[in-house]
Amino acid sequence: MMELEKSLKIGKDLYELNSGTMNKLFTIDAESIDTFMDVNKSFGDRMPSIKGFSEFIEMQKDYGKALWDESQSVMTAKSEIVQDAMEQAKTLMSDFYPTSSPTVKKAAKKTAAAAT
Repeated sequence: MMELEKSLKIGKDLYELNSGTMNKLFTIDAESIDTFMDVNKSFGDRMPSIKGFSEFIEMQKDYGKALWDESQSVMTAKSEIVQDAMEQAKTLMSDFYPTSSPTVKKAAKKTAAAAT
């Protein structure tokens, strides 16, 4: 394959990877908004039944825990998606720039020289 064709292919592959990753992240965000709305509604529905301050404080603790747990699960899922995308991008780039290529060796020498 010619260098131009390889460049076009890597560009296309990276674009597809990025757009797929963004779609996954947006889907998770949309689902988490729905979940947060459900949590808010369920705790809002419980408000009229509260008879005292201690019940209110207990409900606030439960509410905070529910929000925290959901936000942590969302962040974990998003982190896994990004890590997977980075690994895929790394593979694509290493296929495009094999470590034995002269370009990579030249860049490594320049980096090493600049570091000293």
